[in-house]
Amino acid sequence: MRVKCVPARVLPTLLGLTFVALILESRSVSPVEDQTEEFLSRVNTHDLCWISEDYDLLDDCQRCSGVEKTIIVPALCQLTGYRQKINCYISGEAYRSCAVLVWQEELRFWLFEGLVAAVGVIAGLSTALRYQKLRSQGRLDPYLLMRQVQIPILNMEEQDTLYLTGGKIEGEILVPGETLIALFTLQYCHDPAISVVLVQHKNEASDTPSPSPLSSGENFKTANLDCDSWFPIDVSCMSFGVIVKEEKDCPDMIGNCMLPAILMTSQPWCVAGLCSSLRFILNRTLEIHPEHYCRQLLGFRGGCLQACAEVSVWTKFCEVETLETLKNVFRDRYCNTAKIELPRDIMRYEHHMQHPPILHNALKRKQEYIRNTVHDKNEQQELCQKKLAQLPQLEHKFAEGLDMTLADVILYASFHIIITKLQIYMTLEDVIPLVIKWYEFISSNSYIQRALPVLQKTLASISAERKTGTTLEIVIPEVPHESIYKSDPERYKPRWRAFTHQEDIEKVLGVLEVAAVKPTYDVHPSDSISLSWSSFPSAVSPQEGQLPLSRLQRKCQQLENVVSAILSVSKPGDVIVDFCAGGGHVGIVVAYSLPDCKVLLVENKEASLLRAKKRVETLELKNVEFVQCNLDYFKGRFNVGVSLHACGVATDLVMLKCLQQKAAFICSPCCYGGVQPNHILDYPRSQIYRNMSLSLSEYLTLGHAADQTHDENNPKTEQGQLCMKLIDTDRLMLAQSLGYDTRLVLMQPKTCSPKNHLLIGELKEELLHNI
Repeated sequence: MRVKCVPARVLPTLLGLTFVALILESRSVSPVEDQTEEFLSRVNTHDLCWISEDYDLLDDCQRCSGVEKTIIVPALCQLTGYRQKINCYISGEAYRSCAVLVWQEELRFWLFEGLVAAVGVIAGLSTALRYQKLRSQGRLDPYLLMRQVQIPILNMEEQDTLYLTGGKIEGEILVPGETLIALFTLQYCHDPAISVVLVQHKNEASDTPSPSPLSSGENFKTANLDCDSWFPIDVSCMSFGVIVKEEKDCPDMIGNCMLPAILMTSQPWCVAGLCSSLRFILNRTLEIHPEHYCRQLLGFRGGCLQACAEVSVWTKFCEVETLETLKNVFRDRYCNTAKIELPRDIMRYEHHMQHPPILHNALKRKQEYIRNTVHDKNEQQELCQKKLAQLPQLEHKFAEGLDMTLADVILYASFHIIITKLQIYMTLEDVIPLVIKWYEFISSNSYIQRALPVLQKTLASISAERKTGTTLEIVIPEVPHESIYKSDPERYKPRWRAFTHQEDIEKVLGVLEVAAVKPTYDVHPSDSISLSWSSFPSAVSPQEGQLPLSRLQRKCQQLENVVSAILSVSKPGDVIVDFCAGGGHVGIVVAYSLPDCKVLLVENKEASLLRAKKRVETLELKNVEFVQCNLDYFKGRFNVGVSLHACGVATDLVMLKCLQQKAAFICSPCCYGGVQPNHILDYPRSQIYRNMSLSLSEYLTLGHAADQTHDENNPKTEQGQLCMKLIDTDRLMLAQSLGYDTRLVLMQPKTCSPKNHLLIGELKEELLHNI
C-alpha cells in the first residue's frame, strides 16, 4: 500500500503565502509616471502644460468629483482617481493627476500586511508552545496531529487483510477471545494499515481438522470453537471498517491457518497467530506512518512476543494461557457456590510483578532511573559510577519492565474483563496488589481508554451479574514463586540441569534394555540419493540461501537424503509442506523438481521467508506459497510433510500435523535436548514407552544424552547415537500405532551431520484407500 499526503507545516506555509502576497501587491502598485503614456492621447493638451511650462499649485491633491470624472478631466481621473489644480505661467489654469495619496495607501497596505504577518507568527508560536505542553502531559502525540492535517490518498484494494473468527447468533455479533484481543489492539492503534474481515463460522465448525485417532495410542489436542466462551461486540464503535464474510468466500490460503491470520494482497504470503498477526500489523503500520505512537509496543529492538508459544514461556502466557483463563472466567457463574478460586494465571502474574524486571540494557536503564529520581547531583553521580550488581533493583512498571509493549495491551484486554468479573464477588486489592496497581496504571493510558468501547458489550453482560449477599471464600492457588521470564534463574533448579550425569543415563538405558527396545536402521526408500546440482539453476542451490561455504557441502548432502525421500513418496498434484522451512533449502529444491506439486513453506521468522521468497522470484516458481506462523497455527490439508533439523519439540509438532492429516512424513530431528512437554505435546510419545513406567525426567535425560554426538573419536558419540535411536523409535512407535509404515534411516554419508537421522512414514495402503 502507498500513502501520498500533503505534509502540514502550518507556520512556514502562512509566512510563505504572506510574502508572495506582498510581492504581488507591490508589483501591482506602480507610480503614476509608469502609466502616463497610456493616457497621453486621451488627455486634453491644455492640461499637459505642466510638462513644458513652469507652474504653481493652486490646491492640494483631492479626490475627483463625479462631474470631473465624466466631463471636466475624465482621463486624468481615470489614472489615479485624484486631481490637483495648477496654474501654468503661459497656458493658465489646468489640472494634473496626482500620486501623493497612492503612496500613502501603499504605506497603509504594507502596515496591514506587516500586522497580518505578526499575528501569524504569534499564533504559530502559541500553537507550538501549547502542543509541546500537551505532548509533555501525554495528551497529544505527533502521529495524531500529523494525521489531522494530512490528506491521505489510499487505495484500499492494496491493503493486506486481517481475517478474524466471528459469527452472528440471534442478531448479535459474537467473537472468540483471540478476535476480541485483536480488535482491541487495532482500536488502540486507531489507524492500522490493514483491512479487517470477520469470518462467519457455523456453530458446529472447528478451527482445526480433528480426525479420530486410528488407535487409542494418542489423544490429539485440537482447538475447537466453543461458542459458550464467545464475547459480544459492537463493530460500529470501531475506528476502522469490519467486513463480514462466510468462510466459504475466503481465499484458500486462509484455510491453511488458524485465525487470526493475515493475507498479503501483493504475494502468496499468509501470517497466522495472534501475536504474529499483531506484530505484522504494527510493522506495516510503521512502514506507512513512521511516527506512529505504536512503535513502542514492539519493545527493545522490535523483539516483543517474537518467539513462538511452543518455546517461549512469555508468549505462551500472553497468547494461550491468559486467553484460556479469560474464557473460563467469563463462562463461569459463581452465584451458587460458597468458594471461588483465584485463577492460577492471575496469581502467576502477581508473582511475576514481584520480581525485578530482566532488562536487555540493564545498566543504562538503571542509570536513567537514577538521574530521573535522585535529585542530589553528588549522590546521583556516585550511584551512576557503580557497577550493575551494586545498583538497586528496579520494579516492574509494565508487564515487561519499564516500557509499555504489545504484551501490556494484550494482557490488559483480558485482565480488564477478568478483574471486572471477579470484583463482583471479591476484593482483589489485598490479594493481588501489584496486578491491580499495574491494571489501574494501564487504565489511565489515553490510547487504552480509546480502545475500551470494543469491550463495552462484554462488560455490560458481566454487569448484569450481582452479588448474592453471601460472602464467598477466596481460595488462593499455590503457584511457583517465579517470574514468567524463561531466563529467570529461579525457574531452573540444579537438579534439572544435571540431565547428563552418566549414572542417570545408564539407569534409563537399563530400563529400555529390560523392555527389549532394540532399535535398528532401515534402508533409504530411494535407490539413488544423489541430486544433479550442476543441472539446477544457481538459485536452487542452498548457497543462494546465504549459507556459509563451510556448511555448503554438508547441507547439500543432507538435502539429497531428504529430497530423494520426498520424490519417492510424492505423486503429481500433491501438496507438500516444508515445515520450519527457514530460507527454503528443502522446499525450493522440491518445488523446482516437482512442478506439478504445490509447495508450502511454513516458517515463523519473516527474515528467513524473505530470503526464500527472493530465490523463488528469481526462479519464477509459481507453485510455492509462504505461510509465516508457528507450527501450532497451521491447519491446511496436505499430502506430504517435511522438516530438516526441526529443533526439539518442532519435530514432534510436524509429525503430529502429518498424523492428523494422514499424510506421509519425512523428518530429520535435531536438538533432542530441547524436547519438553508443552500445551500441545506430552512425553513419552508412544503408549509403549509410557507403559514402561519411564518418568518424564528419565525421558528428558535420554533426550539430553542424545545431543552428545560429536566426532567419531569421542567416547560419548556412540552412546549419543543410541539415545537418538531410542527417542526416534518412540516417535515412530506412535505413528505405527496409528496405522503407519515407518523407517528409521541413517543419512549417507553419516558425517553430513551429527544429527543424521531420517524418520519416514506412510499410511498403510489399505487405510489410505479408506480416506
